[in-house]
Parts: sequence; C-alpha cells; structure tokens
Amino acid sequence: MSGIRRKLPISNLAREKALNSANTKIQNLPISVQVLTAVLMAALNSLALAYTNASDAVSIEQAILSSGTVVKNEAVNQLKMFVSHFIQVFNLGVARGWYLASHRLFYKLDQTGTALPDLGTEADVIIWAQRLISGDAHRIAAGGAAMANPPIADVVAKLTLAEGLLRSQSTQKDVLDAAQEVLDNLNEEADLNIRQVWDCIEAYFGGESNASRRANSREFGVIYVRDSDSFVVTGILKSGGVPAEAVPVTLVDSGASSVSNHEGRFAIRTTLTGEVTLRVEPQGKPAVEVKVIIEEDIDVTGMEVPEIEV
Repeated sequence: MSGIRRKLPISNLAREKALNSANTKIQNLPISVQVLTAVLMAALNSLALAYTNASDAVSIEQAILSSGTVVKNEAVNQLKMFVSHFIQVFNLGVARGWYLASHRLFYKLDQTGTALPDLGTEADVIIWAQRLISGDAHRIAAGGAAMANPPIADVVAKLTLAEGLLRSQSTQKDVLDAAQEVLDNLNEEADLNIRQVWDCIEAYFGGESNASRRANSREFGVIYVRDSDSFVVTGILKSGGVPAEAVPVTLVDSGASSVSNHEGRFAIRTTLTGEVTLRVEPQGKPAVEVKVIIEEDIDVTGMEVPEIEV
C-alpha cells in the first residue's frame, strides 16, 4: 500500500467541515486538555462561525435564484409560445388573404416565407417579441387589420412579465455573486487557520504511532489521503424505492463529485482515508449527508456504500 499523508481542504464545503469539526471537538474537550493555545482556539471559534454564516448565506441566495429561475423559465417559455403562435396565425391569415404578405416586413420577417425565426435563446425570444410589438403598431397604422388569437396585447403582457423576471433574476445573480465573494474572501484566512490548528493537533498526538496519531487527529477533522492507489466509492440512490437519476453527489472532504445514472448509481474516485461525508443534493428536496468510513488498510478497487434514500 502507498504512503499516507495529510491533505488540506481545497473546496469551500471541505473548509467549512474542517473548521467546524475541529471547533466542535475542541469546544467539547475537558478544560484540562489544551490542544490549542487560547489565541488560536479563539480564532478558530470566530472563523468557524463566520465561515458557516457566509456559507449559509450563499446557500440561501442559491435557493432563491434556483426558485426564481423556474418561474422565469416558465414566463419565457410562455412568451416563446405566444410569439410563435402570433407569427403562425399571421402567416395563416396571409394565406387566407386577410393580411398582406408584404406586411411581414413590419415584423422583420421574410416577405415570401413562412418559416419561424430562431427562438432558441432567451435573447431571441425577447427580441422577436419586441419586433412583433413594434412592427404591429406600424402595420396597423399602415391600414392592416388587427390580429387575434393571439392579439398583440397578449404578447405585450407576456413580454412585460418575462422582462420583469429576467431583471429580477439578474439582480438576484448579483446578490449571489456578492455572497460568494464574501465567502471566498475568507478562504485565505481559513486555510491558514486550518493549517495551524492541524499542526497543533498532530503535535499533541506526536508521541503516538503514526496510525494512532492519524486516528486521533481524524476525530478533530484532519484529513489524510494515500499518495496513490485511488479507488472508487460507489453506491445507489433511490427515491421511494425507485432509482434516483441525475442527482449530484459530492465527496465533501475533497470536492470530487458524480451524478447518478439511470440506475441511481454514482461513482467517485478518491484517495481519502478515515471518515468522509457524501452530500447528495436531489432537485427540490433537502440535501442528504451520509458518513462513510474508509479504512487505511482497505485493499479493494472499489467500495460500495449502503443504499441512500433521497
């Protein structure tokens, strides 16, 4: 088996876990057990709280953005449908002699064709809605008959709703970016603090064997990995007894991730040892965290975890 070494966290989730694991363990030690200096212990306690608060703020803003995205997407899809229907109905009216083919030019459509314009992106949908609204006003002023099923007023209403939600989502994205920046700005201090705390923890158990030192240090959240010999942690996600497909699974301690397949199976390659945390994030449901123990002397190419219900 390869050698085992300490590995500092590199993801925000892993940093949060490292800070809180060490802080919780140390805060619950007897007063007579002095693993850290008073100054370092106070710094750890303060930073663990600040980092958790900043991380929670990011999660909240992500949830708000995600919920708003669902509403915004529905509004854009509705607008897309009305734009498409307006053009199709207008073209049918041209075929029946109700409208002039030349009046397609008011909408910036091909005068001789009936093909729909590209409505593949939000920007495409918005610009074509604007063209229909502007063009219809000019067409009516030029003597064209008013459209029905849908009338242009319906396109106006759908556009107004979609544009409002797009602006709201843009603002929410800025709020999320600001929250993420606050969290990221704590990383340099967090990395230094974690390194100092882990150094003290390992020094405290320095008189023990390497295996014993690592085992005791892990209780404080210290992470150890193999120098090589990675293997796969795999398992199956189910929801109500049915395989849960397309669900993200993250190994919090390393940041490595996977997405479950049609069988609900995920697979994450790692070199970690000791207790690790799998975080499962099903769409529209609370995240599920599962603790897994990876023994130092494990000698398999893969490790199957118990079935996870999400």
